[in-house]
Amino acid sequence: MRRMAAGSALGARWMSPDRRQSAGLGSLDKHIEDAEVNNLAALTRWAPKLIAVAHNGGESARVMRLTKELGYEVHRLPSTSPANASWTFERKLAAWRVAFERAQLID
Repeated sequence: MRRMAAGSALGARWMSPDRRQSAGLGSLDKHIEDAEVNNLAALTRWAPKLIAVAHNGGESARVMRLTKELGYEVHRLPSTSPANASWTFERKLAAWRVAFERAQLID
């Protein structure tokens, strides 16, 4: 079975959701402070069957070069954030579907 990871959780470390919510900030990229790149090289040990990484939005996509260098198939996907209102749900879904099809996760 092929595996693909969503890049938001892999690309950068943000405040915990509890802190974001209690601060009333939500999860918008503009509220990310002091982002640190996670140990992406460890993916090869943590998820040996992983073949692709999908970066959800611009902030996550900043580390696409690193995931490509590790040999993963890399996809830049539109943010699912409500702040990305210029993309309709249908357009976002179509972009995500293409990435999942390329990773052979769906037909």
